Amino acid sequence: MSETIIDKIKKLLALSHSNNEYEAASALAQAMKLARKHGVDLEQIKGTEFAEKIEEEDALYRANFSQWERFLFDGIAREFGCRILLGFKIDDNTFKVKRRIVMVGKKQDRQMAVYLATYLHRTVQRLYRQKKHEINDRYETVFVSKHRIKEDYCQGVAFSILNTAREIFRKSAGNADTENALIIQKGYAVDRYIDDKGIKEAKHRTVKSCAAIYEGARDGKDVAINRPLES
Repeated sequence: MSETIIDKIKKLLALSHSNNEYEAASALAQAMKLARKHGVDLEQIKGTEFAEKIEEEDALYRANFSQWERFLFDGIAREFGCRILLGFKIDDNTFKVKRRIVMVGKKQDRQMAVYLATYLHRTVQRLYRQKKHEINDRYETVFVSKHRIKEDYCQGVAFSILNTAREIFRKSAGNADTENALIIQKGYAVDRYIDDKGIKEAKHRTVKSCAAIYEGARDGKDVAINRPLES
């Protein structure tokens, strides 16, 4: 491997510390291209740290969460270079322990991710309420409960909504390589924050599903989500 290539990659990684996040991401994108072309492992080269402060904030707070809710919040979090953690909190009024989804990332990214995920969460719930009786009549059996139908339908809707959101993000990106590098750069910083604190990331369980998940996925394709993404 030419030392010139390694030096060039190191210089680009150094530029990725710029206070201008898009300038930094552009430099990282070029470094990633060179690394792929010449088979260089970026993890072995110092300089990929992201200097901006990483913090946490509550994204959702309730007695318990469904699989589809964790799936939705995690998917949106990753689009903004954030991550989610699952935690507990004592309700100030009832003194009962409730669960919470915690968004981890830099301030602006956290706020945007929480806003969008919360909006989409309400959208999934509203769509389920509209179709509740119809899908229960269609799919409920001795072996498939109303709860299972709800979980699967909402999971299907969330899956399609996330796909739509990703498409909108990709189309709106001025430079795909730069945008991808920026998300990766932020992800490195958040992963390091989580590792340094010794926290385990939320894991998603594989669950059995019924046909309602496919209907949810079809209905989710018709959900218009441009407004919150463009606001």
